[in-house]
Amino acid sequence: MANIAGIGALVIYANEPITLADWYTNKFGFAFQRNPKDNCHYGELRDTSTGATIFLGIYPAKQQLPQGNRAVMINYKLVNFDSFVAKLEKSGVKIESRRADGASKFATISDPEGNPIELWSGV
Repeated sequence: MANIAGIGALVIYANEPITLADWYTNKFGFAFQRNPKDNCHYGELRDTSTGATIFLGIYPAKQQLPQGNRAVMINYKLVNFDSFVAKLEKSGVKIESRRADGASKFATISDPEGNPIELWSGV
C-alpha cells in the first residue's frame, strides 16, 4: 500500500454522458466541463474535512452498458443528511433504502444509468 498516494480520479462510464453529467449537476451540484474532443465531462469534488480534491470524469462507454447491477458503488459523505435526502426525494429521486448505525445514517439511490450510490453522514 505504500506506493498508493491517493485517488487520482473517479471515472464513471456512461451510455449517455451528457444526460448523466446534467443529472449529477442538478441533483448533487457538481460542475462539469465538457471536452468536445473526447466527449468527456470533467469536474472535481473537494472533501471539506480533509481539503483533498478528487477529480471526476464521466466518459462515454466504449460499448453499451447494461442498466443497473454495476460492480462499484460510490459513497458520498454528506454535511446535512436529512436535508439533502429530502431534497432528492422532492426532486423525484427514489430512495431505495435507509438505515442508521449508531451516529451514522445511510441512504441508497441509483443514478439514471443504474450506478449505485450510497449517501452517508456520521462518524
